Amino acid sequence: MKHILSFSGGKDSTYLAIYLVENSYPLDEAVMFDTGWEFPQMYKHIEKMRAYLENHNVELTVLKPKRSFDYLMTEKLVKERSGGGCHYGYSWCGLKGCRWGTTEKTAALDEYSQRNDGAIVYIGIAADEPERLEKERKPFKRFPLVDNGITEAECLTGCYERGFTWEGLYEKLDRVSCKFCALKNLKELRNIYFDMPEVWEELREKQKLTDIPYKGDGKSVFQLETRFKLEKERQDAGLSITNREFYSLLTERLKEAQK
Repeated sequence: MKHILSFSGGKDSTYLAIYLVENSYPLDEAVMFDTGWEFPQMYKHIEKMRAYLENHNVELTVLKPKRSFDYLMTEKLVKERSGGGCHYGYSWCGLKGCRWGTTEKTAALDEYSQRNDGAIVYIGIAADEPERLEKERKPFKRFPLVDNGITEAECLTGCYERGFTWEGLYEKLDRVSCKFCALKNLKELRNIYFDMPEVWEELREKQKLTDIPYKGDGKSVFQLETRFKLEKERQDAGLSITNREFYSLLTERLKEAQK
C-alpha cells in the first residue's frame, strides 16, 4: 500500500512531513500542486523540502494545472449561475467565496491519489481546524496532526525549530496562500505593498486584466495602493490613520485618482 503526503508547502503540511519522518510513519511520496502563483519564498522553501524529503528516501512530485491559472482567471469562458449569460475568466480567486483555485488544486490532488489505487493520503490539517477537517474527510485520507492534537501554532514553531522559515514569509502573512488570493486581509496586503514591491506590481498587472475590484467594491488594487500611501504619509507625520479625518481625506484621494 502506497502512502502519500498531500503537500501544500505551508506550515501544517511542512510540519506533517517532518512529523511523519521523525516518527517513522510509512511515507513513499509527497505531492504538491503548483498554481504558478506561489510567492518566490515558497518556491525556495519547496526546493529545501525536496532535499529534506529525498534525504529520507521520499520523492516530491509537483503537479501542474491542466490550464494555467492566468487563463482560468481571465480567458476561460464561464457560464453565469443566474443563467443565460457568459463571461470570460473567473477573475480573483477567493472573492465572494469563489475559491476556484482551491477547487482545481483539490481535484488534481485527489485524482492523482486515486490513480494510485488503494493509496493512503496524509492531509496536513491541524487539530484546531475542525471546519477544514469536516470538508476533507474521505475514507483514504488520514490526519496525523489532528490525531495527535498538534495545533497550527505548534506546526509553525516546529518548522522554525528545524530551520524551515520561508525567509520570514509567515511574519508578513497569516497564511502563505498564492500571491493573488483575494482572501488576504489588509495587514497582509499592506506588508506586501511595502515589503514585496515586485509582488505588488504583479497584483497591479492582474487588476488591469479584470474589471472586478480585488477586494470588492471600492477596493481595487489601485485604490488599496492609494490608501497605503496615505497611511504612510500620516504615520510619518505622527497623525492617526483610524479617525474621521483620515477617512475623509482618503475619500478625497480616491475621487482624485478616478479623474
